Amino acid sequence: MIKYNIQNISKTYTNPNSDSLTVFKDLSLNLESNQIVSIVGASGVGKSTLLHIIGSIDTPTTGSLHYSDYNMELDLLNCNESKLNNFRNSKLGFIFQFHHLLPEFTALENVMIPAMIANTKKKDYEAKAKELLEFVGISNRASYKPKKMSGGEQQRVAIARAIINDPKILIADEPTGNLDSRNSEIISELFIRINKEFGTTILTATHSKEFAAIAPIRYEMKPDGLTNIS
Repeated sequence: MIKYNIQNISKTYTNPNSDSLTVFKDLSLNLESNQIVSIVGASGVGKSTLLHIIGSIDTPTTGSLHYSDYNMELDLLNCNESKLNNFRNSKLGFIFQFHHLLPEFTALENVMIPAMIANTKKKDYEAKAKELLEFVGISNRASYKPKKMSGGEQQRVAIARAIINDPKILIADEPTGNLDSRNSEIISELFIRINKEFGTTILTATHSKEFAAIAPIRYEMKPDGLTNIS
């Protein structure tokens, strides 16, 4: 059972001239096990910034973030970098609009990278990476480098990479933003399968109403907070 409480967070940027820009303020969100949650909103409202904060890639100006499960309890704003790195690599998976695959590595090697960082034994993570490429439907592309794969295939490699360490929460920022309707449908189906078969909580930000509709819990984001539109 996981609980991730994001409470009353705000994000303000200040430039050298002391001018400030508040992206959002007093925003709260609670994540629990086995959920699919989508956030929609206009461009520039701060969806990506919010996901980066939840993923501990960025920090809020004010507020609190607390994560707990059966073997970890963290106040994320009062953790050292080592604990945050462990949290990101063991509890979270990330998928972005751009797949960010390493061009010099094959699909299989790209999927294995997070497990290598986690010091998993090679015979274990290599076998699991092959299974995940099968899961996402591109096992026949295991030896291909990114430039030989389509955009949809590359995004499926990115999904396999994101879940190789069995994350509790999968964070996806516009994962279908660069894909056509057919590939977007494939990604939607994969997210539903990941949630059902692995019990992974999925949090996604998207412009696509069709993709957002896979989530039983849906929010619209505005500068003054989140409104439940489920």
